[in-house]
Amino acid sequence: TVWYFQNLAESVKAERMSKMLKRAQYGNENIKGGITEFWLDSSLKISADEQVDFIKRLCFNELPFSKRSMQIVKEISLIKRS
Repeated sequence: TVWYFQNLAESVKAERMSKMLKRAQYGNENIKGGITEFWLDSSLKISADEQVDFIKRLCFNELPFSKRSMQIVKEISLIKRS
């Protein structure tokens, strides 16, 4: 939900958020639209190809985050198990 991520983003702070987006090479890495709105039709832009690449890197644990964190994201993103 938007309100939850806005609260989370405020607690992370702009400098840290910017560093994390750069480390993850996520889209244009631009948060100039403000810490609570940069991803809402604002300054952060990512193409469909970039998003697919990001998800692939998540699936193969190739992002600059802990394996535990990536596993949590994968589990909460799962819609249906076969």
